[in-house]
Amino acid sequence: IIGCGNAGKALARLWSQHGLVAVQGVLNRSLHSGRQAVEFIGAGRAVNSFAELRPAELLLIAASDEAVASCCREACDAGAVAAGCTVFHLSGALCSSVLEPARQLGAHVASLHPVKSFANPALAAETFAGTFCGLEGDGPACEVLSGLVRGCGGRVFLVARELKPLYHAGTV
Repeated sequence: IIGCGNAGKALARLWSQHGLVAVQGVLNRSLHSGRQAVEFIGAGRAVNSFAELRPAELLLIAASDEAVASCCREACDAGAVAAGCTVFHLSGALCSSVLEPARQLGAHVASLHPVKSFANPALAAETFAGTFCGLEGDGPACEVLSGLVRGCGGRVFLVARELKPLYHAGTV
C-alpha cells in the first residue's frame, strides 16, 4: 500500500479481516505514520522507501490525487510492479490511465472509488457493507477489485473512463 490514509487504512483493514488480502508493505510519508497504519490495519509492515516494497499481486496507491502518478512511477522504477499484478488507486476524479507506467510493465490497472466518507476509518470499515463503489480500468483488474468489494458486502458499478470527471462531480 502506498499512501495509507483513512480510505486506504479502512479498506486494507476490511479486506484483511475478511481474509481477502495479505497486507505486506505500507509506505506512508513517514515511517511513524506507516506504523500507525499497520497497527490500525492489524497486518503488514511499515517501510521507509519505495525500494523496500516487494512485488505483490495487488498494489494500492491511496495517495492524494496530485501524488498518484508520481507514486506509480516511483513504484515502477523501484521494481515493486510486476507483470500481471493489479495496480489501482482510489481517486474519484482520476481515471486509470494515470497508472500507465504500471500498464507498460504488464500490470493491470484500475481506479476504485468507494462512494463513502472515510473521515473515521474504523467506522467506515464497520459500515462498508452496501457501499457503492465506482470502478474503471482494465478487465482483469476490475474482476479482482469487484471480488474484493463484493467479498465484504460492497456494491460495484462500472464508470466509463471519459465520464470519470462527471461521475466525481456527481458524487460530491
